[in-house]
Amino acid sequence: MENDPAQFIAIAQDMESAMRQLELADIEEPAPQESPDEERKILRWLGNLPSATMPLEDWLEAAPPPEALARATSLSQLIQLFIRKLKRARKKNPKILHEDAAIEDAAHAAAAMTQAVAEHALFALPDNHPRIKSLEASIAGLPPQAEMRQSQSVKRLVETLETGFERVSGKNISGKSPPEKLAEMSRRIEVTARKLRSIDSLEPPAREESVELAREILRRLKNLGFSDKPVKEMIDAGRPEDKAALAQKIEEMADMYKNLVQEAAQINPNILQDKRIKDASDAVSTFSHAVQLMAAKEMPTSAAATQQISAAEGKQLDDLHQRMAERLESIERGLNAAKELLDQQQEQQQDDLAQEAAEAAAQHADHAHRRKKKRKKRGGGSATGAGKKQAKHIATSDAKVAKESAMVHLVHGLNAEALAAVKQLGGSLLGISNQAKEIGASLANVSSTDKIAPDDKTVSQRVIETELQKGPRNQGPGV
Repeated sequence: MENDPAQFIAIAQDMESAMRQLELADIEEPAPQESPDEERKILRWLGNLPSATMPLEDWLEAAPPPEALARATSLSQLIQLFIRKLKRARKKNPKILHEDAAIEDAAHAAAAMTQAVAEHALFALPDNHPRIKSLEASIAGLPPQAEMRQSQSVKRLVETLETGFERVSGKNISGKSPPEKLAEMSRRIEVTARKLRSIDSLEPPAREESVELAREILRRLKNLGFSDKPVKEMIDAGRPEDKAALAQKIEEMADMYKNLVQEAAQINPNILQDKRIKDASDAVSTFSHAVQLMAAKEMPTSAAATQQISAAEGKQLDDLHQRMAERLESIERGLNAAKELLDQQQEQQQDDLAQEAAEAAAQHADHAHRRKKKRKKRGGGSATGAGKKQAKHIATSDAKVAKESAMVHLVHGLNAEALAAVKQLGGSLLGISNQAKEIGASLANVSSTDKIAPDDKTVSQRVIETELQKGPRNQGPGV
């Protein structure tokens, strides 16, 4: 059973129509309030799927057709619920979308989901389908963050949207209190900080992160009102729910940074010794400690726990008194160090393939030149006929050289994945060519007048028998 593109097109249109309402200046009268149970059920179902750890861009494609349709339908329902609640919140505060970072992030997560469904529908359409242009226009009209978030996991995007629901409705959707969320974010950041301490604890990255998105998150964190104040003030100030939203954003940024470092460490494990990487990893540890203190201060269970918090603050006093912005800048420098190494590897792969193409073109040009010289020395035959043949051969050789030279320039524009695909395709074609040569050699001795025996023997059996009958050269037929 295959996906029906028409169903996905209709779903994508509903999602795109809902997203377009965010930009409308004249907000229509909102519908009656729904129960938070509806979005809670959808969020739980999506977040608990085993495949929720997959990147969004692969998530629909990996599902069987009926499940892919169910996933797309759930995303559409979730986004339409979010937009309706956001419109209701904008009636009270028209600027809430851009004033609350958590709500803006949720809107970007919704846009990413809209793009994923639209692209899934687009790729299922045959060439020249009349709906291709409208789908492409819908994707082009989404904010750039929709593309940046395609590599994020479905679980991450669901959590982002869940926080957005809570911020626009003022209701607890997750079932966790702000202190419980702080404790969870604290544990996640601590795991990330621990993995960044040693190459032995780093595994291959789960996905390729968007460096542009990581930089945007850092920029927004640095633009917070208290970013020029000590980290300690971040711990003490603000409402619990605001702290929980901030901790979630710090955890997202730390996880993206870890994945980029993991990817770079696969190329060069020594990158962990780079001072920029070390400083960035130390900054992640500082934020881990800060979020731990935030969580502990929101739910101290006894006087002993409070004393323990004060003692921990004393041990990390220098870090906590350093400005939050300085720690974020350290992470940004580490991010740039990892990105530089990844860019160098991609450039090297492009250069290697370009060099291979250039060498092949040069070898062919040299071979063609030698054949021309040989023909000139040999001479003979009709001058007109020889001249025509030589001119034809030169033209063919020059065309091949020009074509191969053009390939040299073409490969410089390919990314690492495309280069690998080209190499794999070349190897497959070479293998097919060699097999064809072997079959041709075996069939060379089979005559078109050979009769098929009544026992319906295969061609390969007929070839073997023919060779056996011939026997060794100059010794007559075999027995």
